[in-house]
Amino acid sequence: MGRGGEMKLKPLLIWTVPLILLAIGAVVVDWYVHAPERRGMVGRALLPERHLPKIGIIVIESEAGQVTLRRGKQGWTVDEHDGSSADEVKLRDFLLHLTQVRVNQKVPVHPDRLGDFALLKKVENDWRFEQHRTGRLISLFYGEENRHILLYRLLIGKRRISPDPSGPHGTYVRFPATNNVYLVGDPLLLDIHPRDWAKGSGATP
Repeated sequence: MGRGGEMKLKPLLIWTVPLILLAIGAVVVDWYVHAPERRGMVGRALLPERHLPKIGIIVIESEAGQVTLRRGKQGWTVDEHDGSSADEVKLRDFLLHLTQVRVNQKVPVHPDRLGDFALLKKVENDWRFEQHRTGRLISLFYGEENRHILLYRLLIGKRRISPDPSGPHGTYVRFPATNNVYLVGDPLLLDIHPRDWAKGSGATP
């Protein structure tokens, strides 16, 4: 190849390499977000424990609005509560609970009936939150401030109380990337107001 060909090739490489790196990054993010569905969830914990040290931002979206918990150099804070300190014990206990709760069964549900289990995403419900149709969405991000990558998402729906004492009880959940519905054996109680996550609030999820 002549010198002229090499000069033309260099600008092409300058643009091509970053695009390839971006594509690889997108594949990695997609793998993390969809990994629970790929492996099959029955018998597994809701949240892989390996994610815990990586979490830098937690966003809770519900009919009450949004709660953003952010990890900084001085600890966790609540954005929507004037950036006040978060109750880190409560936050830790909630995340640990997600790593301990096991999926009991997959529930056959037609996509048109997701609202019956309060497992619709906001975008699937005309961009409206309704307490008995849309789920409470928790999103976990890696990183801090403006550098964050989505690690995990979970929709928490209605509780199930079986009329049969020996029947399945628990909470309906959904990973938003799919329409699959699962039943977990433990109640998943999630506080949805910023003040409830502030240090000294005394509230428990």
